[in-house]
Amino acid sequence: MSKRVLCPLFLLCIPAIGNIFIDGVNWNLFDFLIMGSLILIFSNGINLVLLSQRSIQYRVTVIGVLVILFLIIWIEFAVGILS
Repeated sequence: MSKRVLCPLFLLCIPAIGNIFIDGVNWNLFDFLIMGSLILIFSNGINLVLLSQRSIQYRVTVIGVLVILFLIIWIEFAVGILS
């Protein structure tokens, strides 16, 4: 497995440090597992689009949709906007 695949998981250092120093951040192991899997799925999807498609317009459109979908799922888990 390429090291490049796991690099987006370093984003999880932000809430991990927040858990240690800030009382308002309260993540448990389940939260880290869910967010880590979301980050891996969407970053690998973006990487797949970048490697397989040549059209810039198609790349921008699909990556934009993936980013919006990621944000909607993240916001739903955080505050429950859809329920």
